[in-house]
Amino acid sequence: MFASATRTALLFVAGTMLAVATSLALARRMTAPIRMLKTAPGASATAPGGTCRDPQRRRTRALADQFNRMARKLRDSHAELEQKVEDRTHQLEEANRAKGALPGRGEP
Repeated sequence: MFASATRTALLFVAGTMLAVATSLALARRMTAPIRMLKTAPGASATAPGGTCRDPQRRRTRALADQFNRMARKLRDSHAELEQKVEDRTHQLEEANRAKGALPGRGEP
Protein backbone atom coordinates (compact mmCIF):
# COMPACT_ATOMS: atom_id res chain seq x y z
CA MET A 1 0.00 0.00 0.00
CA PHE A 2 2.81 2.42 0.90
CA ALA A 3 4.58 1.69 -2.41
CA SER A 4 1.41 2.48 -4.35
CA ALA A 5 0.92 5.80 -2.55
CA THR A 6 4.58 6.72 -3.10
CA ARG A 7 4.37 5.87 -6.78
CA THR A 8 1.18 7.94 -7.12
CA ALA A 9 2.77 10.91 -5.35
CA LEU A 10 5.89 10.71 -7.54
CA LEU A 11 3.77 10.55 -10.70
CA PHE A 12 1.76 13.54 -9.50
CA VAL A 13 4.91 15.57 -8.78
CA ALA A 14 6.46 14.58 -12.13
CA GLY A 15 3.27 15.50 -13.99
CA THR A 16 3.05 18.84 -12.23
CA MET A 17 6.70 19.63 -13.03
CA LEU A 18 6.14 18.69 -16.66
CA ALA A 19 3.06 20.91 -16.84
CA VAL A 20 4.92 23.87 -15.31
CA ALA A 21 7.89 23.42 -17.65
CA THR A 22 5.59 23.19 -20.68
CA SER A 23 3.65 26.29 -19.68
CA LEU A 24 6.85 28.29 -19.15
CA ALA A 25 8.21 27.21 -22.54
CA LEU A 26 4.95 28.15 -24.26
CA ALA A 27 4.79 31.50 -22.45
CA ARG A 28 8.32 32.37 -23.55
CA ARG A 29 7.54 31.34 -27.09
CA MET A 30 4.38 33.48 -27.22
CA THR A 31 6.01 36.56 -25.71
CA ALA A 32 9.20 36.45 -27.80
CA PRO A 33 7.74 38.60 -30.64
CA ILE A 34 6.57 41.21 -28.12
CA ARG A 35 10.00 41.36 -26.50
CA MET A 36 11.59 41.75 -29.95
CA LEU A 37 9.35 44.73 -30.68
CA LYS A 38 10.23 46.32 -27.34
CA THR A 39 13.96 46.05 -28.04
CA ALA A 40 13.72 47.06 -31.71
CA PRO A 41 15.57 50.16 -32.89
CA GLY A 42 13.39 53.20 -32.42
CA ALA A 43 11.44 51.67 -29.57
CA SER A 44 13.39 53.88 -27.19
CA ALA A 45 11.84 56.98 -28.76
CA THR A 46 9.04 56.65 -26.25
CA ALA A 47 9.87 57.99 -22.82
CA PRO A 48 9.00 55.96 -19.72
CA GLY A 49 5.87 58.01 -19.09
CA GLY A 50 4.49 57.12 -22.52
CA THR A 51 5.34 60.46 -24.09
CA CYS A 52 7.18 60.64 -27.40
CA ARG A 53 10.39 62.59 -27.74
CA ASP A 54 10.40 62.46 -31.53
CA PRO A 55 8.07 65.03 -33.23
CA GLN A 56 7.33 62.67 -36.14
CA ARG A 57 6.29 59.95 -33.72
CA ARG A 58 4.09 62.43 -31.84
CA ARG A 59 2.32 63.35 -35.07
CA THR A 60 1.95 59.69 -36.00
CA ARG A 61 0.61 58.88 -32.55
CA ALA A 62 -1.86 61.79 -32.74
CA LEU A 63 -3.02 60.56 -36.14
CA ALA A 64 -3.40 57.01 -34.81
CA ASP A 65 -5.39 58.29 -31.81
CA GLN A 66 -7.66 60.27 -34.13
CA PHE A 67 -8.14 57.20 -36.34
CA ASN A 68 -9.01 55.09 -33.29
CA ARG A 69 -11.57 57.69 -32.14
CA MET A 70 -13.15 57.71 -35.61
CA ALA A 71 -13.26 53.90 -35.66
CA ARG A 72 -14.92 53.89 -32.22
CA LYS A 73 -17.49 56.47 -33.40
CA LEU A 74 -18.20 54.40 -36.51
CA ARG A 75 -18.63 51.24 -34.43
CA ASP A 76 -21.00 53.06 -32.05
CA SER A 77 -22.94 54.54 -34.97
CA HIS A 78 -23.27 51.13 -36.57
CA ALA A 79 -24.52 49.60 -33.31
CA GLU A 80 -27.05 52.44 -32.93
CA LEU A 81 -28.27 51.94 -36.48
CA GLU A 82 -28.63 48.20 -35.91
CA GLN A 83 -30.70 48.90 -32.79
CA LYS A 84 -32.94 51.33 -34.72
CA VAL A 85 -33.51 48.74 -37.45
CA GLU A 86 -34.36 46.10 -34.86
CA ASP A 87 -36.79 48.47 -33.08
CA ARG A 88 -38.49 49.47 -36.34
CA THR A 89 -38.79 45.83 -37.44
CA HIS A 90 -40.43 44.99 -34.13
CA GLN A 91 -42.87 47.90 -34.55
CA LEU A 92 -43.79 46.76 -38.07
CA GLU A 93 -44.34 43.18 -36.90
CA GLU A 94 -46.68 44.42 -34.17
CA ALA A 95 -48.53 46.63 -36.67
CA ASN A 96 -48.98 43.67 -39.02
CA ARG A 97 -50.30 41.49 -36.19
CA ALA A 98 -52.74 44.24 -35.16
CA LYS A 99 -53.85 44.62 -38.77
CA GLY A 100 -54.52 40.89 -39.03
CA ALA A 101 -56.51 40.93 -35.78
CA LEU A 102 -59.08 43.42 -37.10
CA PRO A 103 -62.37 41.79 -38.26
CA GLY A 104 -62.67 41.66 -42.02
CA ARG A 105 -59.09 43.00 -42.47
CA GLY A 106 -57.19 39.76 -43.10
CA GLU A 107 -54.33 39.43 -45.51
CA PRO A 108 -55.26 39.65 -49.22
